[in-house]
Amino acid sequence: MADDRAETSRLTRVEIHVHTEVSGDASNTFEDLEAAASEKGIDVFAITDHDTIEGALRLRDRGKVRVIVGEEITTALGDVIGLFLKAAVPPGLSPEETMDAVHAQGGLVYVPHPFDRKRKSRLFGEAIERCASRIDLFEVRNGRTPHESDNERAAHFAAERGLLSACGSDAHAPFELGRIFHEVPPFDSPADFLRSIRAGRPVVPAVPLRGGRGGLFGFLRGTG
Repeated sequence: MADDRAETSRLTRVEIHVHTEVSGDASNTFEDLEAAASEKGIDVFAITDHDTIEGALRLRDRGKVRVIVGEEITTALGDVIGLFLKAAVPPGLSPEETMDAVHAQGGLVYVPHPFDRKRKSRLFGEAIERCASRIDLFEVRNGRTPHESDNERAAHFAAERGLLSACGSDAHAPFELGRIFHEVPPFDSPADFLRSIRAGRPVVPAVPLRGGRGGLFGFLRGTG
């Protein structure tokens, strides 16, 4: 038991898909994120505002929480997230051009809410098929996806294509922060991050998600 606690204490809690008020459709302030880090034990936030990295840079520069600079980029065929970015990627490019622009600056390509039937901004299915070799992380559970079968479809697709699965709260409001996160070994680089996600696990606090059922991952673990 003591060994288990020691091992857990070395893990990093990371939220991979989070928005700030800079997104325009979100209400999370920087103070909300800093409070969530303290109250919910989140160590790292990947800030993925729509078509900008301004919020990520501003939160990072406050120096109170660790930030992965990300961007949810509007491509010509739907949303693609870039993580570990050094510069913003312009919207409106093809999915291939967008993913290549992310990789060109050493970032990671993360496809969010790929089969959410309510999400008009999801990446079109044909683009996912066409770009599968460019995808580093595939979101198999999104905290704002109301139909659990859509998350399950994403998980099955990732398993069939050998894509690395990830889960994101997609938090737009303070109550959504900490709703889904990963516990992973510490990481210092994008390559480390991929290894850590593979070695870690997603955590879904014991709170009902929209849509009601626990579904594929169920309630894996409470946050205490």
